[in-house]
Amino acid sequence: MIRGSTPSFSFVLPSDASCYSTIDIRFVQDGNTVLSVSKESLTLNGNEVSFTMSEEDSLKFSDSVPAEIQLRLVSGDGTVLVSEIRKVAVRKNLFKN
Repeated sequence: MIRGSTPSFSFVLPSDASCYSTIDIRFVQDGNTVLSVSKESLTLNGNEVSFTMSEEDSLKFSDSVPAEIQLRLVSGDGTVLVSEIRKVAVRKNLFKN
């Protein structure tokens, strides 16, 4: 991910997105939440969810520090699923400070 860009992210869920009452995606750097994205802000297509981060949101991240990404799903019956943590590199943009 490059700061000052509009990166897109997509994730494959274990079931159709409609099975989950809650879908949250959290981006963390240095133990602090930088960005949270909820189901209402996601594009849902079967068992795939996606979104495009705004330029403003990508500028909230520090460069040279990996961002950690984790999903949290809550099914209709209250079962909570949490994904493994994935890391994404955050790079500087020479066109932005």
